[in-house]
Amino acid sequence: MCRRSALALLAVVLAATSSGVGAAPLALEHSLDGGRTWAQAGIVTLQATRKRATAELERTPLSEAQRAQLGELLSSDGLYRLRVAGAAAGAAPVATSFPARCLAAAAAPGGLELGLLEAGEVAGIALAAPCACGAAPSAGLPALPHSQDLSVRMPGTAPEPLPLVAPPGQQPAGAGGMGAGAGGASGAASGAVPRQAGQAGSQAGGEEGGEEGGKKPEEEKTWLQKNWMMVVPAGFVLMNILGNAGNQQQQQRGGPGGAAAPLASGAEPNVTAQSGPMPLSGGGAPWLPAGTFSGEGTAFSEAVPGTGAGFACSFRYLNPFFSTNFAAINRPMWDEGRACGKCVTAWCVDDLCPVKGKRVQVQITDLCPECKEGDVDFSIPVYREITGMWPHRLAIQWEWSDCSPQIEGDIIVTPKDGINAQWQAFYFANFRYPLNKVLLNGKELQREQFQFWIHSGELQTPATFELEAVNGQRVVATVDNPTQGETKIPNFPTAY
Repeated sequence: MCRRSALALLAVVLAATSSGVGAAPLALEHSLDGGRTWAQAGIVTLQATRKRATAELERTPLSEAQRAQLGELLSSDGLYRLRVAGAAAGAAPVATSFPARCLAAAAAPGGLELGLLEAGEVAGIALAAPCACGAAPSAGLPALPHSQDLSVRMPGTAPEPLPLVAPPGQQPAGAGGMGAGAGGASGAASGAVPRQAGQAGSQAGGEEGGEEGGKKPEEEKTWLQKNWMMVVPAGFVLMNILGNAGNQQQQQRGGPGGAAAPLASGAEPNVTAQSGPMPLSGGGAPWLPAGTFSGEGTAFSEAVPGTGAGFACSFRYLNPFFSTNFAAINRPMWDEGRACGKCVTAWCVDDLCPVKGKRVQVQITDLCPECKEGDVDFSIPVYREITGMWPHRLAIQWEWSDCSPQIEGDIIVTPKDGINAQWQAFYFANFRYPLNKVLLNGKELQREQFQFWIHSGELQTPATFELEAVNGQRVVATVDNPTQGETKIPNFPTAY
């Protein structure tokens, strides 16, 4: 019933928007200097009906100074940032960032996507078009059309709130009063529901639940009808156990069909050393910061197809697990990119969450420049799993955790575009532990915050990489010529 009332409310809002009642243009802002200053990028006009919504961006022309800034951003392979006003009055803006080289893709029809809440307000903005991994073209700035159609994700695609299963005799946390009046078996089986849905549900309960609540002659019931309240939670518990077991087996096999996830081919390395202290047995990770952190959880992206090249960490490969389970970290904890490749385990503590306390691990693959210290910006599938809700802004807690049980296969080394005889740079991905430093032919490489490692001077081949992880483990491997394409080198050892 709650869902029916919420959809009815949404229909009213969308109908009002489509007729122009209460509709206001959305100011879109961008930053060309790392988030220090913001300027108007354009005006977004959102039009919605009951079944669909459209959005059009009227772009503000760049000034000469902004064109110069954008040119510098492209040449440095920096991040282009966008933001739009938050859903609630006084809320922080909804923001996204992507490499400036992806701006041409973002400027194509449907290249940017807005996500809507049930109230018709913007909950997220994201790059929706594929972006090439190479460096930005050198022939001038990308063409930015004056008018552009945006994609819109409607809230109807959000899942139903996930049920909470309480021990016998106890009420699910947050269920008291919030789901009251939802009416009949459906209200009880749903457990706790979001506060907004609960408020709407009270009206639905008065109309439909009240009929069931009136006195009626008792009818003969079957055993299942009398005991359904015990059977339904037990069914949910059994499905969760079977589902988790299946997921673990699939991850151990490397994906559907039992085959390991394919890695790009490259020169077979000659491993000359593989050493270092092993992790503590039982999953301990003493090299990670201890403690529990608190902040706000948001969401910014759907799952990505095996690559994080469009994110600030520039990973050219993400395994099947982290292609979905990824997140962006706030700037204070970004640590000039050293957070890239680390993992956090997060859970929702907000009273609005129908799912509270479910712990889910994600890998840091991106920077959230607008987030405050402690905030985490998740992929949309993970956000739904943690909170049971469509993306919003909710209180979370999290801790740093060890990624290594989810990492299989080799470390992937990819040369950066633009290399020459006197300057080379490389991306690293799929490492079991975060990198501390990298040496090439005995020379330590310079680490850039967007995770490419620079070697200046002539490169002698065959070349020897020496990788050191944050926990002290080392891998040394010799490869034919790492500038000629993607190369694989053995991963750090693991005790799991």
